[in-house]
Amino acid sequence: MRIWIDLTSMPHAMFFREFIRRAKRKGNEVLITCRKFYKLNELLKSLDFEFLCIGNHGKTLEEKLTKSCERIKNLSKIVKKFDPDICIAKHSVELPRVSMGLGYPSILVVDHETADAPMRLSVPLVDIVISPKATPRKILEKFGAKEIKQFYGVCEVAHYFGFKKKNVLKDLGINRNDTLILARSEPRFSSHNIKKSYIFEVLKNIKEKMDVKIIGIPRNNFDIKEFKKLNAIIPEKPIDALSTYFYTSLVISAGSTMNREAAIAGASVLSVCPDPLPSVDRFLIKLGLMYHEKNPTKATIIARKLIENHESNKQRVKKIVSRFENPYKLLNSSIRKILKKN
Repeated sequence: MRIWIDLTSMPHAMFFREFIRRAKRKGNEVLITCRKFYKLNELLKSLDFEFLCIGNHGKTLEEKLTKSCERIKNLSKIVKKFDPDICIAKHSVELPRVSMGLGYPSILVVDHETADAPMRLSVPLVDIVISPKATPRKILEKFGAKEIKQFYGVCEVAHYFGFKKKNVLKDLGINRNDTLILARSEPRFSSHNIKKSYIFEVLKNIKEKMDVKIIGIPRNNFDIKEFKKLNAIIPEKPIDALSTYFYTSLVISAGSTMNREAAIAGASVLSVCPDPLPSVDRFLIKLGLMYHEKNPTKATIIARKLIENHESNKQRVKKIVSRFENPYKLLNSSIRKILKKN
């Protein structure tokens, strides 16, 4: 079987990491494409994946349009030559349009329904949409999904398949006794971001009241400057975030993926995301695995409480997460259904 997988951000690479490895072990041929986006290429190299980097990520609306068009054109030539049996992605805008245009069956994994434009450009074009049950079916139907398959839990469960925890503290220059905060800024140039930021004010407040060390995961040059003001550790290479969660007293992020990864690992998690939260985040908040607060003063109070009580959180989380379903089972059954049909 020939599989085309398009990876457009680091979380998507983590979601498909073990799926790709398993597919290759079974003798399948896998074409991996990506775009030039932050440290995605470095991550794929660290995973020992062969891949083709096609196109860039636009910042302005005009750039998003023109760069996506360029990427579609270039991907079309490569994909037609590869001639896949199935095309698979998570929130890629270009894969659905290329696969539909060339007549190849496709599957799209989605978990961020608030990304309105990308959803409208991709969901109606694929054969099967896979999502967590937390994402309302009626929203996916509104976007034009032909067939919807859902699982209980969150996509980030797949990030831990084949995962072995490593002691990452030495590489980061951190002592085991340090109170550690892992912080990730908001996706300022994503289509769904409302261009507000609260995280740096909250981190500044925490540092003024507590003796903590911060690992800052920036998304752009602005973030790097802000993290440097806080004397944060800024890793030069992509860190083993999955391992790092196990050593943190608090994960605080203005995005979504890192919060969900950390929450199911048993870390104390505070979201300061300025945007409307996707349903999967609200699902974890309802289960008590994540907290959300945009007001910097209130967020600082919550952060201090979470840091003080983070050890008692882990066992409770393990019991809740054990009930989450494996998204790969649904992905594999969807592939079998499409191949049988075609």
